Amino acid sequence: MPLESKTAFQLQQMIGETAGLHPDNVGVVKWGNDGRFTAVLVGTVSVVSKSRAEAEIESACRQLRLKYRLKFK
Repeated sequence: MPLESKTAFQLQQMIGETAGLHPDNVGVVKWGNDGRFTAVLVGTVSVVSKSRAEAEIESACRQLRLKYRLKFK
């Protein structure tokens, strides 16, 4: 099954929702030239610790990488 392409904004929204964080606290980063991506915590969050937020973001990325790739020009 081919991976579906999503924009960085779409991935940011999905990662934020999956991680339970506001999407503005998630930054999507291109990783390589084949659509792979990762995400980072942007700013601070008061709901959970920084390490917990980063772990939630990484977990969300692992799940989403199975189905999506980053669309870029």
